[in-house]
Amino acid sequence: MKNIIISGIIGGICVYLTRMLPIHFGVHTILSIMLIIVLAIRLNNIEIHKAITASLTSVILLFISDMILVVFYNTINFTSALSGQTLVSVLAGVPSLILFYFIVNIIIYVKSMRVKNELD
Repeated sequence: MKNIIISGIIGGICVYLTRMLPIHFGVHTILSIMLIIVLAIRLNNIEIHKAITASLTSVILLFISDMILVVFYNTINFTSALSGQTLVSVLAGVPSLILFYFIVNIIIYVKSMRVKNELD
């Protein structure tokens, strides 16, 4: 658990710094994925194929939850509140994280049920 918290803090700081680099849009995502893979392998002793699968899956799920939230905000004409660096624009990202949390928990539940059925 300690390694997971440390890798999460290091990963968060490094991803934040990567996003501040003056590079083209999308390149920071690829660099962040590579960083997450390296942290998972080095600090958490996860096998390379599992680290790659987990990082790509988490990034895809984050994109999906963000897209759902963007569609929702566009339907209620919420984009004007998201334009600035206000508390509303910061809090607007919280539902995306909550949605990501629920999607991950659903996947974990389905996988555990599948493993349980295979063992029976």
